[in-house]
Amino acid sequence: MKTLYLLRHAKSCWKDTHLTDHQRPLNKRGKRQIQWLGESPFVAVLENVRLFCSDAVRAHETLQGLMQHAQIHAGVVVDPKLYTFAPLELVHWLKARPESSDVLIVGHNPALIGLIDYLAPDQIEGFPTAAWIELRLNISRWSQLTPFCGDVARYVTPVMLNHDAFLRKHEGSKQSDNSLEQWLMMLELYRQPAMLGQDPEFLHQFRIYARKLKGALSLHQMLANAEAQNQQVAREHLKRLIALSNPVRDLDVFDDYLEGCKSRLGNEFLGGLLSLQSMVADERQGHYRALTRFLDSQDYSHGHQVLVACLTNMSAPIKVGGELRQHHLREVVVRRHKKLKKRLGQLNSDCDDAAFHHVRLQLKNLINSQDLGNTLKPTTMKKLVQLKKQLGGLQDACVQQQHLLQYAVAAPGDDALLHVVEVLLHNIRGQKEQLKARICNA
Repeated sequence: MKTLYLLRHAKSCWKDTHLTDHQRPLNKRGKRQIQWLGESPFVAVLENVRLFCSDAVRAHETLQGLMQHAQIHAGVVVDPKLYTFAPLELVHWLKARPESSDVLIVGHNPALIGLIDYLAPDQIEGFPTAAWIELRLNISRWSQLTPFCGDVARYVTPVMLNHDAFLRKHEGSKQSDNSLEQWLMMLELYRQPAMLGQDPEFLHQFRIYARKLKGALSLHQMLANAEAQNQQVAREHLKRLIALSNPVRDLDVFDDYLEGCKSRLGNEFLGGLLSLQSMVADERQGHYRALTRFLDSQDYSHGHQVLVACLTNMSAPIKVGGELRQHHLREVVVRRHKKLKKRLGQLNSDCDDAAFHHVRLQLKNLINSQDLGNTLKPTTMKKLVQLKKQLGGLQDACVQQQHLLQYAVAAPGDDALLHVVEVLLHNIRGQKEQLKARICNA
């Protein structure tokens, strides 16, 4: 088995018309693309791979920038033969490799995408600038290279590594955001970036669409007063996905909170904060591995197929594509809004955390049904969104309080950590009191 890594050069600059194609450097966007890629943990494999690069300036700058950001120190062979746009020239070049080691090629399209189609046809669509692919080849020597001998083990594009870039690329995809069809499409678009874990916002958005779809299935069950077996399987699939992603997201938020505490609390608490962040990172890694194993498993593929079939065949009243019965949804939204207001009226600052958590779940169900029914006035929705933010802040504070108590028990002899935990617990208790008061006055 051999592994072939291919990297297309990053975005290059066309401004200077006096430069030849060989001489064009990277532009600002290309340098950003390489920074995102260089910050990704999977590029560390390059320490143990033979690195080959086209002699074009943009290709050489791409590899050098990647190695700089990833702090990789390895030799690079710059080969003019890799400045080619012909896939078969790359095939012949690879077959002539005497080395037994795995190989990275930094080169150009259409040669790279043609080589991918030669080795692993129909497994990816397109190979944009700064794209990275890892191909597992069923050969023991490079001379054995043949069509169809490879499978894609990893495929990464820059927009999978930065959420802002992702939004710019998929801007049109979110223009009509409130339909089951749209939610399902966005769930799948976010899956691979969420697995890569480069930008936590991908996981956050992935979870949002999973929750929306789960809410829609629950709504359909309630309106139809029945639940088909495939709907139950689909709901359990989404519940498992959400349950696995919850602790990862919670720990991301907690780490951001601890990072902010460094400037607020000062150097006296820096050692304890760093210890806490290390514990958060270790715990997050375990949860993240469990999540990515599921997202890459046959169980996930099967559950997603059931979900797609379920939503495609879902009968009225919330079938996508013209059969949406708005009056049923309006009734649900109005009823849920009344229940929420009643529950809010029963809250006071002395209520326990569970009571506020229950209100938060009610609010989420209301907003999910509102997304499909579009019943409430904009002024009402503005208040509900603000309430959701406050309840979310309270939930984060409760989770962080639990983690701090857990970490204090795990490190009884770490005085610096225990000192900062005491201060943070005091601050969080005050924050919770303030949030509860605001929520009760909403």
